[in-house]
Amino acid sequence: MSRKLDRNIRTSQRLALSGFRTAAARLEREACIRAAHREGMSVRAIGSALDLSPARIGQILAQPEPGPLLDQLRALRLQWGVDEHPGTRAAADGIIADLATDELTRPRTCTSAPTPKAAVEPGEPRLF
Repeated sequence: MSRKLDRNIRTSQRLALSGFRTAAARLEREACIRAAHREGMSVRAIGSALDLSPARIGQILAQPEPGPLLDQLRALRLQWGVDEHPGTRAAADGIIADLATDELTRPRTCTSAPTPKAAVEPGEPRLF
């Protein structure tokens, strides 16, 4: 194989891994935004913590709730083709392992859906 072709292949692999890494970070950020909001953090506080405008946080929260983070990461692997080379596959495995560890060790309240409030008839006292 020529050096130029070899260099092009390596560059393509690096670009694919970079795209995968960026998309995975975006998924993680959006999952954390949703979790923080479910836990009661204000849109303004979330935006301030991430250096994003409250309008951008609102846009993220308005998007349909995606499926589980690990399923989304599997789809990204296919989209970016990171499994086609052992080096990029190993790097993608490392990225996913880091995110999965965070997802699995996060307190349960961070990943669970909010508990719906029971309907109370007008005039009835609230028990909770």
